[in-house]
Amino acid sequence: MATETAAENVKRPNILVRIARWFKFAALELKKTTWPTPSAVIKKLGIVLMVVALFFAVLMMMDVLLKYAFYDPLTTSGLPPASNPLTKQ
Repeated sequence: MATETAAENVKRPNILVRIARWFKFAALELKKTTWPTPSAVIKKLGIVLMVVALFFAVLMMMDVLLKYAFYDPLTTSGLPPASNPLTKQ
């Protein structure tokens, strides 16, 4: 193989050296990161919890409204089938 290029002849470092280098550069990038203050984290957590509670309330209201929208008192007694005394088992 006389036609090998110079880039193919360059020996790569050991796998452990490459992993250590990756962690070193990752740590350097984490030092550059601007982290939020604890008060900012708590404020944003409160916003997220309020939005989740709002969606929960809306979904529960929709569930109740749809339950009564499709309720037919002539065909069902409103009880689950297992505890309905009108049905024969």
